[in-house]
Amino acid sequence: MAGKVSSDLGAANVAVSQFNKGQSSSQHFSLGESNIAGMKNALTLSNSIVGDLTKLETSVQKQADKFPKLAEVIEARDKQDAVDLSGMNWGF
Repeated sequence: MAGKVSSDLGAANVAVSQFNKGQSSSQHFSLGESNIAGMKNALTLSNSIVGDLTKLETSVQKQADKFPKLAEVIEARDKQDAVDLSGMNWGF
């Protein structure tokens, strides 16, 4: 993922808003009337994978939600640094 590193709160919100919530959590598989053991095992495995993907998605979303707050803190720090630097007498 290539992108600009920035302390811009708006950029952080845009980046996080592009993360799709709930996409995998709504999918489950059913088999119907099959008696083939391999198909039943595949069904169980598929539903297990969907559950694991849902957990992963939740974890990623939890981390992504931290970025706007972090950007807000960094942006405030950068603004304060700019104020502090603009008021300094450099002695030139």
